[in-house]
Amino acid sequence: MGSYVECEECDQLQGVQILADVDNAWGGFAACYLDSLRDEMGKLSMWVWGLDDGQPDVQSIRRQRIINSARSMHQVGSLASLYIPITDSPVSLPPTVAISRGSKWHSSALLSTAVETMTIPTRLRALEGQRATLFDLEQTLRLNGNQKVVKLGLGIDRQKPSNHHSGPVGGDHLDHKRLPNGSDPLGASALAHELEISLFPGAVGHLKKRAKMHTFSRVEVTRDASANEWGSEQGRPMDSTTLERFRTSLQFPLLDSFPPIYTETVNGQRTRPCRTALTVESSIADHIRSMQAVVSRAVEPEEREALLNSLGEIAESYQYGWNSGDESEED
Repeated sequence: MGSYVECEECDQLQGVQILADVDNAWGGFAACYLDSLRDEMGKLSMWVWGLDDGQPDVQSIRRQRIINSARSMHQVGSLASLYIPITDSPVSLPPTVAISRGSKWHSSALLSTAVETMTIPTRLRALEGQRATLFDLEQTLRLNGNQKVVKLGLGIDRQKPSNHHSGPVGGDHLDHKRLPNGSDPLGASALAHELEISLFPGAVGHLKKRAKMHTFSRVEVTRDASANEWGSEQGRPMDSTTLERFRTSLQFPLLDSFPPIYTETVNGQRTRPCRTALTVESSIADHIRSMQAVVSRAVEPEEREALLNSLGEIAESYQYGWNSGDESEED
């Protein structure tokens, strides 16, 4: 495989990232390709960003897309280190974002902002151990081992005139803080402030907090030219949740070819402050069960049982209390 030969030439290979459609035939191709990579590279970190076409369509086509996404989650999810389903058509957008729903140029620009920002800790130079590799991020997110499916969120902040450097000038310093279970030194828990754009397929605007919705783990990245040191204020504990935060003064670069999808841009500034987060939470199980419901009605019997069992096992790993020893949520 040509890609494997190229990977052998890398001195510090962290892993492999694959961006692929998962609601059509490319999902099957991605699964075969990932299977070949896994055979060659063993336990190397492999992240799959599974693209779901969120454009409205007739019911029969949308149903087939859901079935294809279920197949991809079954096949790709078993091989990937992390499986991140993303949609190119988020339902709810904040005032700071204005995209044309039918434009792939616009939607791909929005996704590139989220993916590039979420992975920036893996690309900066190691300063006092502050850089995180793909494997490091996996260790934070996959606390229970089997929780490979994670949600991606994005927030685009309002731009303000600033004397701070907003480009690469000044180095690639990254403030980093890992908050262990049951602590939140920053006081205001990030779990209470959801990002404005949910890129998880099927999400309708903000996912409202329910009584039994629980966040297992979360990794946040903030790009802000005025980045300061982390605060030390004590906050309320977060039960059974691990939160890891990264903050850098390197804002997202707006190249000349980048579409004008971000509003309130200050003249002359070619960067944008933004925030992203990967989250493992119990609501992922609801999304998987909705896929199961479609599979149970529309998939042929010879494939249905194996697919339903696989989705059921994935959904069970997101049940709050399944391995936490806390039975109060089940009362």
